[in-house]
Amino acid sequence: MNVGSNDQVQILGICGLGGMGKTTLAKSVYNFIADQFECVCFLHNVRENSAKHGLEHLQKELLSKILGLDIKLGDSSEGIPIIKQRLHRKKVLLILDDINKLKQLQALAGGLDWFGAGSRVIVTTRDKNLLASHGIEVIYEIDELNKEEALELLRWKAFKTNKIDSSYKDILNRAVNYACGIPLALEILGSNLFGKHIEEWNSLLDKYERIPNEEIQKILKVSFDALEEDEQSVFIDIACCFKGYKLKEVENMLCSHYGQCMKYHIGVLVKISLVKISQWGYVTLHDLIEDMGKEIVRQESPKEPGKRSRLPCSILMMPKLSWILVHGRHLLPKESDKPSSIVSSKVKSLVLIECNLTGESLPIVLKWFANVTNLNLSKSNFTILPECIKEHRSLSRLYLDDCKFLQEIRGIPPNLKFLSALNCESLSSSCRSMLLNQELHEVGDTMFRLPGTSRIPEWFEHQSTGQSNSFWFHKKLPSIAFFCAIGFQANHKTTGALQHRFTGMNILIRNDYSSSNPTMHSLDDIVNDYSMINAINADNGRQDWN
Repeated sequence: MNVGSNDQVQILGICGLGGMGKTTLAKSVYNFIADQFECVCFLHNVRENSAKHGLEHLQKELLSKILGLDIKLGDSSEGIPIIKQRLHRKKVLLILDDINKLKQLQALAGGLDWFGAGSRVIVTTRDKNLLASHGIEVIYEIDELNKEEALELLRWKAFKTNKIDSSYKDILNRAVNYACGIPLALEILGSNLFGKHIEEWNSLLDKYERIPNEEIQKILKVSFDALEEDEQSVFIDIACCFKGYKLKEVENMLCSHYGQCMKYHIGVLVKISLVKISQWGYVTLHDLIEDMGKEIVRQESPKEPGKRSRLPCSILMMPKLSWILVHGRHLLPKESDKPSSIVSSKVKSLVLIECNLTGESLPIVLKWFANVTNLNLSKSNFTILPECIKEHRSLSRLYLDDCKFLQEIRGIPPNLKFLSALNCESLSSSCRSMLLNQELHEVGDTMFRLPGTSRIPEWFEHQSTGQSNSFWFHKKLPSIAFFCAIGFQANHKTTGALQHRFTGMNILIRNDYSSSNPTMHSLDDIVNDYSMINAINADNGRQDWN
């Protein structure tokens, strides 16, 4: 710092992640050089005290500590000229600890001309950009402790000596790996482990790996809490899903949800040290910061994971993601989400079983997944499958089983070949009639399964009750729509278990051709009466018969 030989006024910055020792370093420097200054002042916790008491309170504290003045200030604007007037000829050492807003610097150390020759102002902050915005050019970024430094600090905190029993070597290494060089984490670990046996060390570390230490979490979370909502969301996405990805890949995936603002959001995270970009262009973050992000999600519902927030929307845009299966979670976009109108997920198979989808969230889900070919929404709570389902031209298989409240299906995708709505007992009669409409099935290759034993539609030419039906044709096999109402009966020999009465369908022609369209179902899947309509396209088989 060239305190003795330099008459220039300097403002220096110390920045880094929470818990890295910025305040500790500032205190050490303060104690080492304080006797070389005419006036000294260390303002602790500027962020917290400014929020609680206002900037004018900090200005009064500064004037009181340096000059012994007791001045009443109505607003921080009143304190600025007083500080400048009283200190511009004095050699001052001023420490501003934990600055988080530019206006704090402007009110407490607005310029080099506020202080006399040889003065030094040291600012600690988590936000490197804040220092640059105030014109501070000399900035020290604090790095994590290396392994040897971390071991030394942990040994002193846990054993109060640097000489320990060799049996603790492995557990010490484990603790150091957990803390990843953050001094605060090492100090808290060492204090909590002081005087404990190896078994207790292992037990406590096991606990911290599942649920982060609350004291460490609180310090690290300060930076997160200061972010805007979208910036918080981007951080959660990265912490939960995108650590270790190339920056360009992350930008492409996040852009579909956040738009071009995403680049700004990532820049903010880098400036406050929550996220780092490696020299090779990879997005990374400290392990404890990653744990902090995941813990924020866990805390939304510690006991019931299904009630935690959705899977980050941006993960749905991963270019190689083709299949998603989720069971029993509140998964996908909230009603407030506004997905891009031109970008949809490339997922082809989407299985969302018991995911608490409602009439409000379902249209958003359908918009996100416009390219699916296989969609399973079983055990959901919506009452209406909206008309927008018709826009899904790629959809060929749709499962709605056990949607107990489903009343209406207001659209059928144009290329749908399979629909299962088993146990959807609330389906209206008009909806059932629509699903049995001749136009839906006359092209062929469709199979719809519906709840209950519906009446055979009037447009069927051959109707019978029993195990078989027969008809005559000449030379060319016609297109066939097959309808079957299937019931169950109690099998008394198997203690009342339901017995399947229908196993499959075969078309036999002169006993020398068999076209099989199996409809085998396990009793785990179907336990109630149901109806099935199966349209068979004869193009796949032999056409001419002599």
